[in-house]
Amino acid sequence: MKKAILFVSAAVLFIAGCRIDGDDNCVTKTIASEQAKMEALATSQGMTWSQHSSGILFQVVNPGAGMTASSTSKIFVKYEGRLESGVIFETQTDHTQTGWVLGGMIAGWQIAVPLIQEGGKIRVVIPSSLAYGCGFRGNIPSNAILYFDIDLVDVQ
Repeated sequence: MKKAILFVSAAVLFIAGCRIDGDDNCVTKTIASEQAKMEALATSQGMTWSQHSSGILFQVVNPGAGMTASSTSKIFVKYEGRLESGVIFETQTDHTQTGWVLGGMIAGWQIAVPLIQEGGKIRVVIPSSLAYGCGFRGNIPSNAILYFDIDLVDVQ
């Protein structure tokens, strides 16, 4: 019994040490609470934006003319992602390095990418709750509003 308790205790400590969000006090923000910041970010990026019913702000730069991606589609994209501060957190200029299933992407991408067709380009501001919320990924902090320029090169 003591070994089982010791094992469970060790497992709990290990899992707690592996938390991805790193912020026990984080509270997921509502889209409404981020609206003003999202609009300011869109404006700072020179967007002429529309608001989707989900809360994302977007501008279709080029609608494209090919296939429209669905949640099961494999998408090949070129993109740049920025934080609210303007810092680029990720960029990909070689679409052959992508090839992701759209349904496995953050919710904001799952909403935005089907707004264009293959060959299209969209600019999007994603509220934190449709991005990573209280989690963080790499150099993207908790509750980060994200901006993306996305070129949809291919849909399979």
